Amino acid sequence: MTKLLEEAFTTISTKLSQQDQDRLAQLMIENIEKLPELLEEEMEEGSFDISAVKAIESGKVQNLLKKVANKSQNLPDNLQ
Repeated sequence: MTKLLEEAFTTISTKLSQQDQDRLAQLMIENIEKLPELLEEEMEEGSFDISAVKAIESGKVQNLLKKVANKSQNLPDNLQ
């Protein structure tokens, strides 16, 4: 077992009730075949999140957001 996985199980054992630990264990056992697919999906989502944050932080997008904010501040009250 890797050190990180051991840490995860230690955290689970201290933060979850015995009943919740058993539920988690049962879910893990029942879904072990799906685990590689779920991990792949998580990696893809994480990669997308990183790309999205980088895009939002880019100067071009920041300038567009500032323009939108300025335009919305100049709208009449009934359109805001």
